[in-house]
Amino acid sequence: MDSRAQSRGWILDGYPVTKKQIELLTKRKIIPVRVVELQVEPREIMVRGGKDRNSEDRVLPVHDSAKILAMRTVEWQRQAVPVREWYQKEHSNWVEVSGERSKWWTWRRVTQEAQQSVTCIQQYLYNIETGKPAPIAKLCIRPNEFKERLGEYSQYCPVSLALQQELVDCSGNESLEFAAEFQQKYYKMASADKLQRFLSDPERFLPPRATCSLPPAELLPKRRTATEVKQLFPKSARLQGFCAVTYVDGNYRYEVLVPGCQDFAAEYKDNLYLFASEECLSKFLSRPERYAEVALPCKLPPPRDATLVTALPMLGYLEQTVATAITKALTAAGRFKPKFPFKDAQASSLLYVALHLKAFNPHGSQYVREKYQQLLRDYEENCTLIGFLGSHMTKMYRLPAQRPIDFDEKLETFLNLKAGFATQYTLKQKLDT
Repeated sequence: MDSRAQSRGWILDGYPVTKKQIELLTKRKIIPVRVVELQVEPREIMVRGGKDRNSEDRVLPVHDSAKILAMRTVEWQRQAVPVREWYQKEHSNWVEVSGERSKWWTWRRVTQEAQQSVTCIQQYLYNIETGKPAPIAKLCIRPNEFKERLGEYSQYCPVSLALQQELVDCSGNESLEFAAEFQQKYYKMASADKLQRFLSDPERFLPPRATCSLPPAELLPKRRTATEVKQLFPKSARLQGFCAVTYVDGNYRYEVLVPGCQDFAAEYKDNLYLFASEECLSKFLSRPERYAEVALPCKLPPPRDATLVTALPMLGYLEQTVATAITKALTAAGRFKPKFPFKDAQASSLLYVALHLKAFNPHGSQYVREKYQQLLRDYEENCTLIGFLGSHMTKMYRLPAQRPIDFDEKLETFLNLKAGFATQYTLKQKLDT
């Protein structure tokens, strides 16, 4: 590599595109500052390939037929996934740029990204040389390297600890967007505002000027998953499983005693605590000493044991199981006011409610619901026969040409319903078909 490339940088076009090529670069300690992926839809690739094949400027044949382009596109999509994931995880230097816009726009976008990376590197080198703190975002620092050079605060935010006396664990955010280096140590902040405070006066938040120091590792609260809580058996939760945060923040009132959940658990000073929500768990993790030593009152809420629906009285059973469906069916019947031919209002309403319950039964299959919905529509259509015939039937005989188009058909349906011959409207026979 010549001196110009070493001083001004260089570009690898189309490399690396496989995991094997990444391993070769890593073995030679070559880390790209930015890896730019031009994102183009497969259809656009085929369109551009067709234009290139038909271009008058082409002199030599190239292996870029439609079949070859399709195969190369599929292979790239398969190979790009591990390459993209590796650079995003290890160096956070993967940049996606749209390749479907003009070449000038793409050139400016990639140039801006390169200029930003160079500016970050130059600013970092200047700050480190002058003894100032420097942001380390976009510097391709690997996660293992970051953990090896962590300062005395580990991944807790020193600014939050100094200003709010809160333990804010930043390990959940794998990004180094709010991380900085000072005196060859790495520190992680909780937000952009806290990062700027640290960069302006880092010694204020670090020993010996820092007002608060990080407790020993064994005295730090640790989040526990539901699986880890079960593995801690026979250790029981402190405060009998009630949420300490809601109790303390609720001014120690009886009505704010809420049972905790194993999904929101923490271990602190060899004690297990359960909380009512993620927000309560976050409050405890940031200020555990405020909630850890609270004592429960003498009177506690009764345990909330699950009650079987079948053990409820009849009215309660109906309310918990079919009340919503019956309410919707009765509401629909009240709005439609069904009156089936040759049946009284009560029988018509009961039949309408029954069809509605079957048509909108959430536990029924899609096929059964659709079948009963069709039956319900047919039933509603038959209920309109009385009003239709009553408004169009006259005392004097009218010729067929003077009657409404569907008058004779509806009259025949009406009479068949009376005689019981309209089997297409008989519920049992329609279900058997």
